[in-house]
Amino acid sequence: MNKLTDMDWGWWPFLSLKPKQTEHITSALLFKMTIYYGVTYGVLIYFITMTEEEHFSMIDFVVFMFMVFVVFFILYKFTFAYYWNRRADRLSKKFENI
Repeated sequence: MNKLTDMDWGWWPFLSLKPKQTEHITSALLFKMTIYYGVTYGVLIYFITMTEEEHFSMIDFVVFMFMVFVVFFILYKFTFAYYWNRRADRLSKKFENI
């Protein structure tokens, strides 16, 4: 997982959000990432999955976007952020001993 999160292309176009390897992905940073990536993925998925017969509904769109945000936050928190933070702890301890 860390190998994937270390690749800059995975953070594009929001590379500025990428913390140093010794820094944690905090809930605040993860929330910011959720807003940036959630909007991007949510809008793409919503309009790709819309059929021609469906009419755009703002309520459906807002509910869908909220669900995307929640799912992104939870999945990222317990996968990539978890392993990133474990490595950050290891690296921080390693640099403290030097």
